[in-house]
Amino acid sequence: MNPDQLFEYLIATDQIDDVLGTKEIIFYLNGKVKERLALTFDNASRTNGMKVKVHLSNGNKVIGYSFFEYEQDERSVYVGIGLTEKKEFDLVEIPFKDIIKIEAILYSNPRWGVKENFESFEI
Repeated sequence: MNPDQLFEYLIATDQIDDVLGTKEIIFYLNGKVKERLALTFDNASRTNGMKVKVHLSNGNKVIGYSFFEYEQDERSVYVGIGLTEKKEFDLVEIPFKDIIKIEAILYSNPRWGVKENFESFEI
């Protein structure tokens, strides 16, 4: 694959930011990008309770609900992976330094009665 084809492929598959090293948080509303912020711990805490897809530097992704506690240590981010429809979660600790991008759906906090499918992350 020549460089032009690779560039077009990365754009088409929404992977160009990962390759260029852009660390950001993307907020979606009704399937459209509503806001983009630099990936800092303070900005990441704004996703508290929202459904998120966390992209890691090793290529893996974690999908669930972000979870921040008051005075949380800045070394880690927690994501709740749903177990049942009763909103029970297993918390997964993710080292903040390993995160390259967070995608969040605005108004997706389960306290607002939103029923989400944890198998897919539709935007």
